[in-house]
Amino acid sequence: MRNPRRTTHLLALLLLALLAAGLTYPLVTRLTTHVPGSDIWAYDEYTFLWNIWWFKATVVDQLRSPLHTGLLFYPLGLDLVMYTFNLLAAALALPIVLSTANVPLGSNLVNLASTVLGGYGMFLLLRYLLRQGVGREPGAGLLSGRGWHLARDAGAMLAGLVYVFAASRSVYLALGHTMIVTTAWVPFFALYFVRLLDRRRPRDAALAGLFAALCLLTDMLYGVLLGLIALVLLLDQGRRLWTAASTGGASRRSPVRLLLLDLAIVAAVAAVLSAPLLIPTIREGLNADYAVEGWGNATELSADLAGMATPTALHPLWGWQGGRTWEQELRAVQTGDSRFRDVNTIFLGFATLVLAVAGAVAGWKRTRPWVALALITGVLALGPLLQINGQSTFDLDGLPVSVPLPFIILHYLPFIEGFRAPNRFSIVLMLALGVLAGYATAWLLARVAVARESHSQARVPRTLPSVVLAVALAGAVLFEHLAVPMPLTDARVPAVYQQIAAEPGDFALLQLPMGWRNGFGVLGAEDTRVEWYQSVHGRPILSGNTSRNPPFKFEYFRRLPLVAALTGLERYQEPDVDTDRAARGSAGELMALWNVGYLVVNPPVPGRFPYVDTWQATRDYALDVLPVDPEPVWEADGVQVYAVEQPPVPFPFALDFGSRDTSAYRGPGWSADEPDIAGTSGVWAEGRTAELYLPLRFDTPQDLQLVLQVQPFSYEGAPVQAVAVAFNGVDLGEQAMAPGWQELRFTVPAAATRSGVNTVQLRFANSARPADVLPGQGTIGSTGVLSPVDVEINSGGAAQDIAFITVTTTANGEANGEAVDASAGRRGYNLTALDPRSGRILEQRGFDTWANTYEADLLADFVAGLPEGTIVLAAARDDASRFLDDRAVATLASLGSAVDLRQMPGSGHALIGVKGAAPGTAAEATGAEGAYLKLAADRRDLAVALDQLRLEPGP
Repeated sequence: MRNPRRTTHLLALLLLALLAAGLTYPLVTRLTTHVPGSDIWAYDEYTFLWNIWWFKATVVDQLRSPLHTGLLFYPLGLDLVMYTFNLLAAALALPIVLSTANVPLGSNLVNLASTVLGGYGMFLLLRYLLRQGVGREPGAGLLSGRGWHLARDAGAMLAGLVYVFAASRSVYLALGHTMIVTTAWVPFFALYFVRLLDRRRPRDAALAGLFAALCLLTDMLYGVLLGLIALVLLLDQGRRLWTAASTGGASRRSPVRLLLLDLAIVAAVAAVLSAPLLIPTIREGLNADYAVEGWGNATELSADLAGMATPTALHPLWGWQGGRTWEQELRAVQTGDSRFRDVNTIFLGFATLVLAVAGAVAGWKRTRPWVALALITGVLALGPLLQINGQSTFDLDGLPVSVPLPFIILHYLPFIEGFRAPNRFSIVLMLALGVLAGYATAWLLARVAVARESHSQARVPRTLPSVVLAVALAGAVLFEHLAVPMPLTDARVPAVYQQIAAEPGDFALLQLPMGWRNGFGVLGAEDTRVEWYQSVHGRPILSGNTSRNPPFKFEYFRRLPLVAALTGLERYQEPDVDTDRAARGSAGELMALWNVGYLVVNPPVPGRFPYVDTWQATRDYALDVLPVDPEPVWEADGVQVYAVEQPPVPFPFALDFGSRDTSAYRGPGWSADEPDIAGTSGVWAEGRTAELYLPLRFDTPQDLQLVLQVQPFSYEGAPVQAVAVAFNGVDLGEQAMAPGWQELRFTVPAAATRSGVNTVQLRFANSARPADVLPGQGTIGSTGVLSPVDVEINSGGAAQDIAFITVTTTANGEANGEAVDASAGRRGYNLTALDPRSGRILEQRGFDTWANTYEADLLADFVAGLPEGTIVLAAARDDASRFLDDRAVATLASLGSAVDLRQMPGSGHALIGVKGAAPGTAAEATGAEGAYLKLAADRRDLAVALDQLRLEPGP
């Protein structure tokens, strides 16, 4: 006998599957060759294809963690913990990839399945929420079971449609942001969390934890969204418990204790199941190198209030501004000609919003938490500042006004501050609107059914009007969120990469465009397809795409003249004479260091700027500068491949640090090359670890000697320094060091070496900051006062007519690099007062002592009003001595100055003094052509200085 309940569920899944295929058309016709995405946007879709391939390559083929790769950002490699990996999608696609060897197919089927499952999860959530009715459906006692079941199921299905076919989800799919598309598990978490609050069953707690873990394995930032859902539902539960207890219906203590136990089960299950990603994420999140700088583009990634009521440009009929196409809209965003600051990612829908309001009213007692969720996430999605039509500053009768919003609070919460894309709150926003719209649909259909039954003599429900209304409501919702045809990009890899894959030996590729990208910017002109093409050729590439990374990952490449020249050309910037000369001089050495086998020039994509304009100039420069055969080895599909003719790598191999630019050989952990460290050139290692990259070429591996000429950072009472060395991950042992320059030798077994780039890891026993352990670091003259900030003063006097005072601030004793202009810039004396403890600028004033003695008196009065011990900076501009008087000179002497500028008219005078210091104890400089003064403590964390490195034959 047929089970009606099972049939209902199967019909819901079938309908969702058909809609998923139809509303992403023409994807269903190109599942094996194309993926959703837009040619002129960021090509994020290829990052997620690469993720699926890399997951299979590491977990299955290499039996290791996929959270690190040496194939991107070569030779540095890249940690993939703070990276939008979407591990769960990669794992779900794995069986498809293993059985078909087709990654695009796996990706497409996972995304379509996520649509179906997400809609089904909402269907189940609403069926559960509506189990006791809407709350105000009239004539409930007259409504037959069949009529109510139809109303409930239709409301549940409409909720699923709102959630998975919302315009915001389609926009993210068209942009290739598939981690915001694989949202299937959020409604399942909400379902079992609601059931848990209602029934207090450990099974529900465990299932809520399971689906929370699935969300976290999709993207750790889902934790913020789930936490918000749980918090709102808990607060509503607390309100209901308080009300029940207040009316004598229940005790407060027992439910609270049981609830805490249930929540512990949810948290424990979620933490254990997501531990492979959760633990590394927490560990890396504590690393300051990964901290989001400033607001992390949160303003650009916010929803626009007007945009919430504006159909997206993906709509085939309602694309705004005269029917601008999707591609035209994306280009308008890039050029700043769009109505909004970024792509309009959140359109709520008119019918959806009307239904949501109706649902909130009809079922108010039961919909309150969902109303709260909709309002909270709607406001949070607007970001830190209210934006309307792309504007966040509004002119109120000449007064510029910005409206701060609650998202600002998140910026100051640990870990949550990493949630830098407010528009992603649309996931929960559309979930809440779907719930409310589902309530409204069930309520409306219940009214229709009751009305039909009350006019039926046979008291038999007539369902046709209800079905028609349900279809009409679903049609209205689907139509306003329509995004057909779905933009697709071609995921087929050009044939020349198969030929590269067939080449023997280990080597890297240098590809054009040469672009590095993270979530905050691009170095060069990125094209993430070149990363995806790696799935065929399997060779390391210099470039890559990530979400967050330590700054050094970009700094390493940015500081190399060859990279600067090529990436500059890609972005319309010709290299200057010095950069060009250095690029040409280092090109061969870099090709040998990185073991680059081929230069691959990929063709431009029409409309994809800047590379479409600059690719020929970039290619021509690369062919001119790099040691390559000028005739391509392979050429097909617009791709040109040139063989690199590497210069030989000498052996024995030697590097002399400080005497020339060795940036390419130095990985993380090093300061800059210095010409003089205790009498010789060298470079300091900062912190407890450092890396070096060394080239080797050999046919037969052999034992080597690694020779280091080093000296430890020494000071009175310094502990014994020791250095441990690993060569390509093979431990070579540890050696203690005496003070002064010395030679250390380590034996490198043949098995630890490789022909190509070799990585040397150095680990130091201790490190210290000169500012903390050496006397006089940052001390102001002979005053004995330590400046809490770095100061630079440039006084031009009459010769240069300038007065610059720059203060570089620190935080918790660490220089944060923020240089602040602290000079009033007036003619005469410019004085700036600093707090002696924090270095905060208290006041900055200019006194035109060129003009009259009144200004000299004001100078004296200003200093007299400062507390004793205040640090005072001074810079003279023009002839500041002209109207100085005895009182003004005595005032400067009270700061520790020994200079009377009246004795040297027109001279520059730079002063760093302390109020109350004895005359002559300040730091100061004078000169007829100007005066320059700098006071900076060395706050580097120094371990060991390296002068020379050699690789020699083994013993």
